[in-house]
Formats: sequence, structure tokens, C-alpha cells
Amino acid sequence: PMITCLLWLPAAWAYTLNGRSWEKDYPTEEAFELNEASFPKELVDPGVLEERFQLGVTIWNTQSLAVLHLPYGGLNEDLQHGDGNNDHNTTLYTAYYEGTSLAKARHNAIDGALTDCDVTFYGSNLNGEIPWSFEYDGAPEGTYDFTHTVIHELGHCLGISHSEEQAAIMYGSSTKGSGWEKRDLHADDIAAVQDLYGLATVEWYIDSWWVEDENDDGLLQEGDRAQLVVQLRNESSGHVYDVIGALSGQHPALSWETTALNIGDLAPLQAVEPLRFHFQITEDCQPHSAIPFQLTVEDLLGNQQSTEGSLTLSCLDEQPGEEPSADGCSCSPSGQGASAYAGSAWFL
Repeated sequence: PMITCLLWLPAAWAYTLNGRSWEKDYPTEEAFELNEASFPKELVDPGVLEERFQLGVTIWNTQSLAVLHLPYGGLNEDLQHGDGNNDHNTTLYTAYYEGTSLAKARHNAIDGALTDCDVTFYGSNLNGEIPWSFEYDGAPEGTYDFTHTVIHELGHCLGISHSEEQAAIMYGSSTKGSGWEKRDLHADDIAAVQDLYGLATVEWYIDSWWVEDENDDGLLQEGDRAQLVVQLRNESSGHVYDVIGALSGQHPALSWETTALNIGDLAPLQAVEPLRFHFQITEDCQPHSAIPFQLTVEDLLGNQQSTEGSLTLSCLDEQPGEEPSADGCSCSPSGQGASAYAGSAWFL
């Protein structure tokens, strides 16, 4: 009889590595900085330049799904033109290059361990003036996208050489008139950076919540302000990016002064600075009423956690079994909440 065997073969990636990498839990010895002053103001508005550079850094952080974090270190005045051996990872501009490159990354490494990487952008080369574009949506026809080039050169700074995959960021030739299709990381780029630094796990969750009285007297009286405090914990091996918290739920006993918070990025393996949703007890505080709420927290990749709870206001002036007064009274929050999820939330 004939026996047919089907073999699964892994994808043949087109990337190559340059034999260098950063030897840290996070692969940056120092933050990546921008020498804004070296770029001619007639070429680009300084504010736009900084935004496009940060966009390039952010794309490696948020799309690589690797144990990777590239801090943006702000502006500097380093004018060593990417010599690769000083103490700043600097991106800067120089007027001319004796070659055909648009930009170059220069490394300094000891036995393959990177200690510095600088990127130089050129105003012109042997082909003439380089037509740079700094548009948010991509480069118009006949121009080169600055943001794409930032992403490409930072890939070299991470230890990735050129790829044979034409759709990859790390392909060795840049195309005029490119848009977001040449900014978003290709699967080949992601495979390369994960080969170097490993796949990040994503394991964050809502840990607990409680109420803090801003008067610190343990009572919530009419007109008092308080905070619903929510503790997140990030057990991921990598950063979690662009986290947003949203609160819903209404009750006549109080008014929420904060219902949405931009939490930002969560550093790995630690508790996060608590979220604080401010509220005020109304003048018509009705005791013995449960105040329901729902909290939803979501990160940039769409991973989401929700918890439901209620704030119980117990009237201190009433005796057990008595009907609550209708004219309002001093109230105290009772109980401490916990996440609707016991333990952590796992995203695979």
C-alpha cells in the first residue's frame, strides 16, 4: 500500500542578522535621541521632525511583539555625525554623502555586544539632492518617506541586516512615494527582531480597587470628593503600550469627575501607578444605595480586561433596621473590590 506523509515546514524567512545585539533585558544601553538642530529648518518644521522620529521608534516598540523597548531620549546637540563610538544613540543630519545611501546606521560593539548606534540622514548624495518627505500619511510621488527610513535604520541598530523580502521594512532599497505599507512591520521584520530578542508574553490584569476619601476622615458626606483607585499589574515579559481605562455607570448619589484615563505604557513585571477616578457626593446623597460601575482597560493591541463592582454607601446616622432618611446624611464607603478575574489575564 502507498503511505502518504505530509510534512510541515517552517517558513523560509528572508532576513539576515548583522551579528550584533544589545545585551540587556531590554536591548538599549541608552535611549535613542534626535539632534533636531542639525536638520535645516527650511527642510522640516522641528516639531514635525520630532513627531515623525518618535513614530518610527514607536512602531518597533508596538509592532515587534518582542522583548523590546526603545525609549525616546529627547533632543540633544551631538554633532559627531554618527561616528558610532560616543555615549549617545543619536539621529542627525549632514548635507552630503559620498555614495548613494539615503541614511546610514553606524554601530559600536564589543564582541558583538552593541554599546552605541548612531543614524545619519543625508541631504544629498552622488545621485543629487535627496527629496525627503515628512508627511504623516506617507511620501508623495517622487519623494522618500523620512519615517520609513527611521524605522529601517533603527532596524540596523537592533542588529538586523537587509532582507530579500521586498515588502519588508528591512529590504535594502527604498521606494519613492511609499505610505503606511512601508511603515508597518512585515512578518519578516517581526521574525528577525524576535529571533534576536525573543517573543514577549502579554500578561496584565486588573488586580484590585478601593475607595479613598480625600478628606481622609473615613466619611463621605454631602459635597465630599473621593477617588475610586484601581491597581493594575503587568506580569508581561515586555512593555504593554498605550493603555486606556474607561469607567461607566451612573447613580444619583454621586457625579463622576473622571471617566476616562490615558494610562500610557506599562513597564514589565511590576505593579503600575494606580488609576484614580475622581467623584463627588452630591448634595442629595441617598444612603443605603449601591452605586454600580464597570471598568474596562484596553491596550494598543486590543487586549482587554473588564471588572464590575459597586460602591455601597452606608448611612452612619441610621440604626440597623431603620428606614434611611430622605434628606441625605454622612456616608462611609464599605468594602474593597477585587478584579472580576482571579489571577492574571493571559493573552496568547
